[in-house]
Amino acid sequence: ASLSTGNIDFHIGCWVYMDSKSADMFIMGKWLTAGDHREYRLFFDQSEDRFRFEVSANGDSTVVNIDADDLGSPSVATWYFINCWHDATANTINIQVDDGTADSAAHAGGLADKDGDFSIGAEDGDGDPFDGRIESAFFTKEVYTAAERTFLHRDGDGVQYSDIGLTGDGSNLKASLIGWWDLQEASGDRADSENDNTLTDNNTVTDAEGIPNLAQWGGFIKDVEPIPSLGGLNAARLIAIGPLGQVNLDKLRLAMATSEATGTAVGRILTEAGWSTDDRTIDA
Repeated sequence: ASLSTGNIDFHIGCWVYMDSKSADMFIMGKWLTAGDHREYRLFFDQSEDRFRFEVSANGDSTVVNIDADDLGSPSVATWYFINCWHDATANTINIQVDDGTADSAAHAGGLADKDGDFSIGAEDGDGDPFDGRIESAFFTKEVYTAAERTFLHRDGDGVQYSDIGLTGDGSNLKASLIGWWDLQEASGDRADSENDNTLTDNNTVTDAEGIPNLAQWGGFIKDVEPIPSLGGLNAARLIAIGPLGQVNLDKLRLAMATSEATGTAVGRILTEAGWSTDDRTIDA
């Protein structure tokens, strides 16, 4: 139920990689054709050769859609980051691929609030199965800003759940987040990292290589130690620390201060370390 909408702001997105384009392919949404349980869906429309975002105000076959025309015809064996959202104030539905120009369509009717299942990779777990790979899918009840969408795309590197809510334009991404699925499990059910919307495995979904540039860790390299060759292999030990550890290594020296709030003191330290105010959020 938490993944239903109505006439509200909401935003979905994920990375997709198609192995073929020979049929319509469901990517993610709450959409069950049988019994008029349509709400919203992102899918590949084979006849139009486009990624399409589609919504229904009543749950029946009267729908409004928008195609990713700015991207045009997507290629197989290529990763794409797709954002789709409903802006309840502007009365629009929108789709954007790879941080490009968003395509938009007017829609003032809101969305149906039905009791069908939310699913990734097939319509309600069965129809129009997706032939390819899907990664880092999310659902939030707000419209992300252009800067936040850029952060999520991260120049094609992508982000995982552990990356959001940290600094800069990713700091507020959890404010209205309902579900986030990294989809990193090798098999079986897929966990929701934000809440309890675990996705039940249907038809034995397997695992494959994800976004090539997806960062596994962020921080600083302190040292690289060569290791004597073992079995003919050249190896090295990387000694690395997280971002805040670099502040300690810099051995900062600041002027003494009194009667200063902790947030202000930490801010002065980070400024001295070269962290701009755009790269941090500190509670008062």
